[in-house]
Amino acid sequence: RELAGIQGLKFESPNWYTSPVITTHTEKSDQISRPARDDAIKGLGVTVENPELCPRYMAIALDDVTVGPSPSWLQSYLERVGIRPINNVVDITNYMMVLTAQPLHAFDFDKVAQDGRVDIIVRTPKDDEKMVLLDGTEITPHSEAVLICDRDKPIALGGVMGGGNSEIEQKTTRVVLECATFDMYNIRKTSMEHGLFTDAVTRFNKGQPPEQLPVVIHKAIEMFTELAGARPVGEVVDVYPDKHTNSAVTVSVDFINSRLGSNLIVDEIVTMLTNVEFAVVENSDDLTITAPFWRTDIDIAEDIVEEVGRLYGFNQLPTVLAQRSIAPVTPDTRRSLKQKLRHILAAAGANEVLSYSFVHGNLLQRVGQKQEDSYAIRNALSPDLQYYRQSLTPSLLERVHPNIKAGFDEFALFEINKSHNKIHDKDSNDLPGELNMIALTYANRSSQASAYFVARKYLDHLANQLGYTLAYSSIDSDPGFPVTAAFDHTRSALVTIVESDTFLGIVGEYKPSIVRALKLPSASAGFEIGLDHLLEAVSKTPHKAYKPLFKYPSSEQDITLKVSKDTQFSDLESVITQKLAQSAYDWQLKPLSVFVKEGEMTKNISFRIVLTSDDHTLTTDEVSTVIKDVSWATHESMMAEQV
Repeated sequence: RELAGIQGLKFESPNWYTSPVITTHTEKSDQISRPARDDAIKGLGVTVENPELCPRYMAIALDDVTVGPSPSWLQSYLERVGIRPINNVVDITNYMMVLTAQPLHAFDFDKVAQDGRVDIIVRTPKDDEKMVLLDGTEITPHSEAVLICDRDKPIALGGVMGGGNSEIEQKTTRVVLECATFDMYNIRKTSMEHGLFTDAVTRFNKGQPPEQLPVVIHKAIEMFTELAGARPVGEVVDVYPDKHTNSAVTVSVDFINSRLGSNLIVDEIVTMLTNVEFAVVENSDDLTITAPFWRTDIDIAEDIVEEVGRLYGFNQLPTVLAQRSIAPVTPDTRRSLKQKLRHILAAAGANEVLSYSFVHGNLLQRVGQKQEDSYAIRNALSPDLQYYRQSLTPSLLERVHPNIKAGFDEFALFEINKSHNKIHDKDSNDLPGELNMIALTYANRSSQASAYFVARKYLDHLANQLGYTLAYSSIDSDPGFPVTAAFDHTRSALVTIVESDTFLGIVGEYKPSIVRALKLPSASAGFEIGLDHLLEAVSKTPHKAYKPLFKYPSSEQDITLKVSKDTQFSDLESVITQKLAQSAYDWQLKPLSVFVKEGEMTKNISFRIVLTSDDHTLTTDEVSTVIKDVSWATHESMMAEQV
């Protein structure tokens, strides 16, 4: 058919392939109505436990089978395609497989029957279940393999190889003929897991159309009758819960030509498609096209474009360089912001890394994230890349210890990238939702001090360069989100942009268990914030007008406040910030230290206040007045004492 289509010749499938005459029962289990003998074939039933792994399963019982050599014409055909003839039963199934690309399998009825009845069950393996294959190999099928079983045991590894306990022998007189289709990805995985690369696998791992099964089994029954003297007993049992039919696709000639760069006319396109047995209905320049049942890959108009291009010959299409406008494109806000963030953090001394979006399941466990909240990669590039990462922080933490070993005692790493998790569900296109994030981690091998304020300093610098002010709030309990899983909530804070009241993310130190598991220095902290949240703030907040540098020098003064040990740093900072905002000067507040003496019920928190006036140099009295106002405000609200 393909050779005919490529050469512009019309191909017509044989009548038996396009017009099957076959009666089926579609129940899961059906008693055969016309047994050959009272003590012989009494019934055949089929149950498919997982239709996703086996979309369609057909079977029929054959009696009076005479096993012997195939006729010379059949042996000749098989030998010419490299298949060794065995006997008429096996040769018929191989011949139909080569002819139609649909594998079949024959079981010895008496070996799998109980009391004259065969009940076939298509299922996945039970725990520690074993089976012996046709080649004598004993295997323990992997947990997702498809097994063809009788009531008690496996009799075949579905889509791969038959079992030794149901093999056709010279004395076989009754046969169960199987014609089924299986999930192509599952067959591929089973083949790779067990190192089995059979002719059946070669066909099944490319996907087989379930609508082809009736014509194949009908022709096979005819051949069994003719070449093995077989007699069908009852009707074919057909388990096909989710029927598939090809829907019509409407496409215009202009649509096809515009994408191929061709100048094909309606008649040329119709001829090409009908040559390979597509049904085409013309309506002016629009074509309504229905693919034949054996083509399950035709769903949208672009599939028709590809089919026409393939049959016409891609090498015959014009090779003209596509024309594009040289007008400057509109800047992409997200891309511009990402570039700006890179420059800001790099200028602050941080180092950008780019890591895989996939991580090992062990890393998820070590940082406290649940594997079931990640999207698993079915065809992973490596055993170390099993899951989509739920956040960026674990990828950064995994790179801290190797850098420490390499001799870097103090550094900051950051990454701007995407993460995916099931907690945030799917997007409007029913695809895994993407979270655009920015994460930074700071590590200092030589310090025993808290790294929280260093990480926060990076975050404050980032916000300041973007023209925003950040507010920090304490966390009462673990929020339970993937992005917060690595952080110790008792030593972390949630971050909000003040100007737009936009929630940004989290900054803080990591849980002690994670520090131990990933061999991090005790002075380790970081943050992870949402890039989309920053974009939201940009859209909400107008750009600040240019502010010239001050003509007059700034004045700095440190203040240390003694507060209760339970007082939250962010609460104290908020009070000071509110008081400074009431002053007539431009101000900056910089945290310096938090000192807690063992056994004491108080702690000392130090800040540096920077004041500047735009019309004169501040005097000592003016600065002292502001400091006294700040001290009194903290005393009134939090019983703080200036030290």
